[in-house]
Formats: sequence, C-alpha cells, structure tokens
Amino acid sequence: KNIDINMSYDEEIFKIAISNNFKGDIDFSKIDEIGYTTKGTGHGYGLSLVKKIVNKNELFENYKTINGNTFIQNIIIKIKK
Repeated sequence: KNIDINMSYDEEIFKIAISNNFKGDIDFSKIDEIGYTTKGTGHGYGLSLVKKIVNKNELFENYKTINGNTFIQNIIIKIKK
C-alpha cells in the first residue's frame, strides 16, 4: 500500500494531490458516496467529506483520476488577491 501526498503553490493556486494505490475495481460513479469503499466495513467517509467541503466553498475545486492501479484526488484552492 502506498499513499503519496504532493503539494504545490503558485501565485494563483495551492494544489494538493493525494495518490493511493488499490487492488480490484473501483466504481468511479460511486466514489464520493458516503460509505463507498473497496476496503471493507468502517471505511468510505473521507472522500465524501472532501466533496462536502469543496462544494461549500467557491475557492475550492476537486477532481479525481485513475492511473493504472493508482487513484489520485486533486484539490485546488484558489488564492484570493
């Protein structure tokens, strides 16, 4: 299991990218649902919380990708000037 966290910053955005490898299949359409997990009971809340926070603030953007067996969650925070 590998989890990587990368952060970058420029004058307009702060970006956080969290990568997490996985086994098996992911139902991409359910990934933000509360309780959806590939890990078993008691998991599946983190990504739904991220979505809830991002949707409440126009300065945040969120996008997800899958690259091979790695899931990548990107959070963009727009910097106000």
